[in-house]
Order: sequence, then C-alpha cells, then structure tokens
Amino acid sequence: MAADIQIDMMLIMVRLVKRATRWLLRNRRYQLAPSALIEEFGPPIGALNEALAGYLRADAATLYQERHERYLQAGVHEELAAGVAICLHAFTGLAIADVAAASGSDLLEVAQLYYQLGERLELDWFGGLILSGKVENEWQAMAREAYLEDLQWQQSTLAQCVLHGRAVGQDIAAALESWEAREATLLERWRGMLGELHAVVVPDFAMFAVANRELLDLAQSGRRPEQAAAGAGAASAAIGHSAAAG
Repeated sequence: MAADIQIDMMLIMVRLVKRATRWLLRNRRYQLAPSALIEEFGPPIGALNEALAGYLRADAATLYQERHERYLQAGVHEELAAGVAICLHAFTGLAIADVAAASGSDLLEVAQLYYQLGERLELDWFGGLILSGKVENEWQAMAREAYLEDLQWQQSTLAQCVLHGRAVGQDIAAALESWEAREATLLERWRGMLGELHAVVVPDFAMFAVANRELLDLAQSGRRPEQAAAGAGAASAAIGHSAAAG
C-alpha cells in the first residue's frame, strides 16, 4: 500500500478521534466517565457503523464513495476501505444516538432524518465549504472547527425539532414536510443565504459566521413552543406558590 494512502487513512482516523472528543467535551462535560460513556454509546454506534453508509445522501454520500473507491484502487482490503471511508462521517453517530435517546425515537429513523436534513438544507455542502476554507493561523483553524461543531449542533437540534412536532403514526418524510411548512419563512431566508454562498468564489470566515447565525435562528425557532411551554409551567408554579404563601 502506498505511503500517501496510509497517511491519508491515518489522518481520517485522527480527525475522527478529535471530533468525537470535542463532541463529548461539549455535550458530556460533567459526565466524562469512560465506562458509562461506552455503555451509553457503544451499542448505538455499533449499530450505526453497520448501516450508516446506506443513509448518507448528496455530498456526504459522494465523499464516502470517492474515498472508498480510492482506497480500493490502491489495493486496500474492502472491509478496511469501507471502515475508514465511513470514518469521515462516523462522528455524527454520537449526535444521532443522543437525539434518538432524548426523543425516544428509533435510532435508524433518526439517522435517516439527520441526513435528509443535511441534503435538503445543503448542510453537508455547507460543512464542506467551511472545511475547505483557507486558514492562515491557529485562531482561524480553531474558528473553522468551532463553525463545524456549531453546524453539527444545529443539525441535531433541527432533527429534534422535526421529531418534537411529529404526529403519532407519521413517518419521517411526512414529519419533515410538516416541519418545513411550519418554518417556511426561515427556510426561505436560509436558502437565500445558501444562494449567496454558492455565488461567492472564495467565501471568508465572516460569511460562515453570518450563515451559521441564520441557521441558528432556524434551529431555535423550532424549540420556542417547547421553551414557551416550560416558561408557562414555571410561571404557573410560581403563582401557585405565591397564592399558597398568601
């Protein structure tokens, strides 16, 4: 096997470890017990690794296929080629498993939804655009990673929003269409932003920041009814407590 192929495969594994570590530090900061994390994520990640390639869509699927084929042509064994190529996306398994557990939804349905959102909102393309951004110093490198982490968080939050508004018995495709109808105004703004990004030859970090903010507005919009309900519940409890005290 050529040295450049070996280096490429090792770098993909290193990137996976870095992204997974950052996700755990951000989302399990106060629960960093290795045995508990292995128990929590081991089974769902194992199930996802076997099925994930079939759920990839659009740019994510293309990237996987290109890398997989490159390894095969270089003489890498089929199982190893597929295993390393999927590592480009395997870090998303943590977020998918987390959303499935939090929403009580089927793991593979959440995976399907996660990547359908990535395709329909061009989140995979946007992530690739951020990753391709030229960095000239350590601060820009850290900013690029932060944008990618924010993008993944927003994709997870969007999936939660779709699942939260899902009617009983509704399949993923119908739930996604219902969510798109509810969020039509913000989706139009997001797609307008995508159009501007597509038209720019060399986008800069300022554009990434503004686009991420636009996506954040969309992600937060779907959570407002839930937050409002929680706020109303807290207010009612406070009123009841005051009345009892009086």
